[in-house]
Amino acid sequence: MDEDLPADFLFGCRNLYLMSIHPFDFDKIDSKEYQGIIAVAKKHITKFGVTNFAGFTAESQYRVYVWAAYLTLKLENNNPAILSFLNKGITIKEHCTEVVSRREIPPLTDRINQNKKDFISNL
Repeated sequence: MDEDLPADFLFGCRNLYLMSIHPFDFDKIDSKEYQGIIAVAKKHITKFGVTNFAGFTAESQYRVYVWAAYLTLKLENNNPAILSFLNKGITIKEHCTEVVSRREIPPLTDRINQNKKDFISNL
């Protein structure tokens, strides 16, 4: 059900975290779990909008913020709505780019860090 989408996204991120699947772990992009979180994100954005979905970047547990920022940029990069301003006076795109650029603890592998850098440079 659509009203379960926020919970589905949060618990999906938790499960991915516990499975050690990171948003920029592109070697696992074809896994059922990785594709599942993309499907949930697409449904959530369609139902509630990209601005609502980008709100997940405020959630700090289980890399929810990274998943939300990454999927916002990946799925909505051509959507003019991501150029709308947030309360901070920056666009959703700028905010999400800043979120995925953050240093994570524990540190990521060199391969995942490189994937992240490549993704950002291709925006």
